[in-house]
Amino acid sequence: MSAEKASACPHCGSTTPYWQPKVPANGLGGPFLLYGLETGFLPTATFDVVVCADCGLTRFFAGAKERAKLPKAKKWSRVEQPSGNRLVVRTVGEEKRNA
Repeated sequence: MSAEKASACPHCGSTTPYWQPKVPANGLGGPFLLYGLETGFLPTATFDVVVCADCGLTRFFAGAKERAKLPKAKKWSRVEQPSGNRLVVRTVGEEKRNA
């Protein structure tokens, strides 16, 4: 799902979302939330943020540029569909060895 398509709140069902595009994910005193997906010397990764006006649920959507880097990103692991009650996490190195 993308921020542009976030119409109904998955928590309360409200249809009053508010959207702010391209919010920096560089921390500004906090953590680097898209660590390893930045480009250049200064972290430039961004989120689109959707906030429900009724219940306050806040969702962060990584930009297309950042999402495109995920398959090769060394600091991110892919989470596969749960098998029973277990999540299966594969690191980038494991995917290459198993390919």
